[in-house]
Amino acid sequence: MMALWVVSLVFVVESRLWRVRSLVHLRQAVGGRNLTNALLGALAFNVQATALWGWAWLQGSRGQAWLPHGLNLSDQAWAAQWAFNLLGMSFVGYWMHRLMHAWAPLWLLHRVHHADGELSPSVAYRHHALEALIQVVPTVLWQVAFHVDASVLQGTALCLLANSLLQHSAVRWPPRVEQGWSWLIPTPACHWVHHEQGFEASNRNFSEHCPLWDSLFGTYMAPRPAGQSGLVYGVPGMTGLNAVELTESFVKRY
Repeated sequence: MMALWVVSLVFVVESRLWRVRSLVHLRQAVGGRNLTNALLGALAFNVQATALWGWAWLQGSRGQAWLPHGLNLSDQAWAAQWAFNLLGMSFVGYWMHRLMHAWAPLWLLHRVHHADGELSPSVAYRHHALEALIQVVPTVLWQVAFHVDASVLQGTALCLLANSLLQHSAVRWPPRVEQGWSWLIPTPACHWVHHEQGFEASNRNFSEHCPLWDSLFGTYMAPRPAGQSGLVYGVPGMTGLNAVELTESFVKRY
């Protein structure tokens, strides 16, 4: 669990400072709202994850399960638990992500993640604190229901975290992989489509970790060719708004 905290802090700060070329850039990087929101999102996620996963581990260590006839994964090999957990969590994450876009109250929270007009690893942590709580709950329910070992869950979470940071980075893969295999292999270019402005693109490629779910459920869109210009990211009229301002709009509406 400590690794989650360390990795969170390092990548959030590094991803905002790597573009620093002058004192002006340094002030923008350190004082910008994106860095503040990313740090708050990382803090909220890790506090909630630490508490909830600790509780789930305690319940699991006592042999308590929420499903009477749930599949007890703790009897399986660690690698088998990890593979099943990775697929299961990516499946749950896919539908949670679709719900975040489909239901207006959740979209008002999730748009904090989409409000940044420039993609970088820190965007992976730029979430409203309430969304971080909502996203953690299904993970805990999954662990308790299937008796997933706490070390397996944390190992899976580290892999998903590393991939999420990669998916929001500016790293391009070989064109043959991006255009021919993105329906199966997660590539940053595939997830960039999801962060484009416009309803059609932003409601595609929901799964960061397993594009196969998008392919199976009809939400896959091929990555844009390298060098294509005119792509705009973010939410129209909302780039730069912080979590407090977006929360105020949520309260006023609901």
